[in-house]
Amino acid sequence: MTVTSTTSRRIHEGNDSATAFSFDFPVTAAADLVVTLTAADGGETLLAQDSDYAVSVAGYPGSGSIAYPLSGPPLPAGARLTIERRLTIDQQIDLQNQGNFYAETHEGFFDRIVMICQQLADAVGRTAKLPASSALGELFLPAPEAGRVLLWNAGADGLANGPEGDEIAAAQGRAQAAAGSADAAAGAQAGAEAARTAAEAAQAAAEAARAALSLPAIQSGDAGKMLRVRADESGQELRSPAEVAQDVGALTLGAHSILVPAQAIQPSPSGGCGPLADDGQAPTSPSQWFLPFDPATPEHAQLTLPTPKSWDAGPFEVAVLHAPGTTGGGAVRWVLRAAAASDGAAPPAWGADAGLTDVLGATVGVLRRSARVAVLPGGTPAAEDLLHLQVRREAADAADSHAGDARLLGLIVTFTLSRGTDA
Repeated sequence: MTVTSTTSRRIHEGNDSATAFSFDFPVTAAADLVVTLTAADGGETLLAQDSDYAVSVAGYPGSGSIAYPLSGPPLPAGARLTIERRLTIDQQIDLQNQGNFYAETHEGFFDRIVMICQQLADAVGRTAKLPASSALGELFLPAPEAGRVLLWNAGADGLANGPEGDEIAAAQGRAQAAAGSADAAAGAQAGAEAARTAAEAAQAAAEAARAALSLPAIQSGDAGKMLRVRADESGQELRSPAEVAQDVGALTLGAHSILVPAQAIQPSPSGGCGPLADDGQAPTSPSQWFLPFDPATPEHAQLTLPTPKSWDAGPFEVAVLHAPGTTGGGAVRWVLRAAAASDGAAPPAWGADAGLTDVLGATVGVLRRSARVAVLPGGTPAAEDLLHLQVRREAADAADSHAGDARLLGLIVTFTLSRGTDA
């Protein structure tokens, strides 16, 4: 056999009807063929003989055709079928010294060499190549990096990974924007002088208008203040955000206090203080309601109140309003603790004790307001919890020196709010 065909590959375009595809180069067996399906989107699939396609050759060695597909619709338009002769590159003919000379065997051996050369030439022909005049010899690709383009290195003697495609697109966009900006700048420069002149005129007009409106002059420290009409409508004035909040009755962030009077505090069922009492003042004077706490035995009282929706769920502070029950003065030691119960949960254990000591006056009934002490509730405190607060007189403490009952007139509970509304 001679090998007169110079190709080893044939490409067929799909047309939604053809199912037989020829190849005009010789093969020695059906297994010499490799058939690849290329979809319209460029994806490639290596087909399998007998399950995807069948080979038809009148006689080996020789050319022929393949039938594809064996079932289903024909090759669609936009798809391609590539038929290649791809031989295993080996040599399996064993010639014996002084053996018989078989021309067909030798010719078949030479034919196979030519076919392999055609196969290699086809593969090399589809590779990137340097021109004949290039001084470069071997050229290697760098290790792949996703998304990056190939470029020549600084020495122009090899390839390297360059920027990502997105970076190139962004650079191109910036270059186009810069070119547009340069054009715009050229036009804007002429208008800048006119704009400056107009701005100066507008500033002068604004100053005149401000003077006509009697606007207050802006001083150092006025940043963030707001303008309002005076109550007597005689002009305008600047007000700070806190003043504006006070003007409109808005809730501000920070510490907010709630008074809990003695009437809202109950003696504890066990070890509780005395019942609610008053100081017996005549109707012409206000009565002082209080809960009496014994000087010898620790006694408790308790109150319950909801926490604000805007509470920051941190420690809150408590100040004690109290008065001496007897003359002589002395100090009273108060201990507070709390627990925060969430919706659907049982009351948790009490949090840690928080104590304070405050000195009472020498006259019965004289009001004293203690310093505030921070109290951290037990449980997992959260806004809109039900807060249980217990107060007790630590009568046995060495710091407690008031000889009579200590009168608890109320508690001032201070929460820190994290937002300006409970809506």
